[in-house]
Amino acid sequence: MVGDEGYISIDGKITAIKDGHIPPLDRSWLFGDRLIETMVGYGDRLWNFASHQKRLRLSAKKLGFSIPWSDEDLKQECQRLLQHLQVPKAFVRLMISRGEGFGLWPSKHSPHRYIYALKAMAVEKAIYSRGLHLLSCKTTWGSVTGHKTGYYLPAITALQALDDTKADDILWLASPTNCGDVLASKQHYHILESSSAHIVCIDKGSIIIPGLEEWGIFPGITVAEIKDICRLDGIEVAEKFITYEEFSSMNGCFLCSSVRGLVPVSKVDDISFQTTAKDSLFWSIFDLYYKKRPIHPLDNLSQLTVS
Repeated sequence: MVGDEGYISIDGKITAIKDGHIPPLDRSWLFGDRLIETMVGYGDRLWNFASHQKRLRLSAKKLGFSIPWSDEDLKQECQRLLQHLQVPKAFVRLMISRGEGFGLWPSKHSPHRYIYALKAMAVEKAIYSRGLHLLSCKTTWGSVTGHKTGYYLPAITALQALDDTKADDILWLASPTNCGDVLASKQHYHILESSSAHIVCIDKGSIIIPGLEEWGIFPGITVAEIKDICRLDGIEVAEKFITYEEFSSMNGCFLCSSVRGLVPVSKVDDISFQTTAKDSLFWSIFDLYYKKRPIHPLDNLSQLTVS
């Protein structure tokens, strides 16, 4: 979660978010014609900026976006926002719009850039002791991603259905044929991700990353970092398609994202996991991950943030 107060840079002009003005014909709002990257900042330092920029430019190439600004220019602009915000940990979102105009395909492309910097809210300590509860949700959106555009409507609709439950988030499942509700049994569906974070599974002393390529889901930057630190520490890493049936017999799982970090999951539907147990592999990975960061969430909970 993040607060509503913070700063925005609109084509290089920094102002408080409440005072920012977006052009009414901007295509990012009219058609969702945009690219995004969400990053975390510690003080005035951006984390994994180079990896995010590499993914942003890959998205731009796939969708024919022009990004006329250099990586260094964008980095400095993000850092200026963080200097204005002055918080220990921040949510930073970089958004590139193709430009303005009502036509579905404009004759001229004059891109805009919008960079948000907000303070993220503190997480409750209970999350780490109880873990998250997810509800599975079959998806039919198929392979329509392959780039970061910030299209969250399916996730928003699914999360709305959680209002009458005690669940914290959803877990997307997809048919292995990529054709929606073709199979009668949920057991054969593949594990994908949550509403806004990747999921990593734990089983028999190793971690397993769900295979996502068939659905065009971009590789997670935090997932890549987790794979690296696990391999360096001798923890086995595997990547494969995981059916719901296989998933139900694993030892544990956790969500991960740039701003959220690592958050344990203790329950999916009626399946219970031992992710939060004291001897769980999750805690070893958790400490390895936060050893590299300025803030360890269990050392100073007042500075921990979840998006």
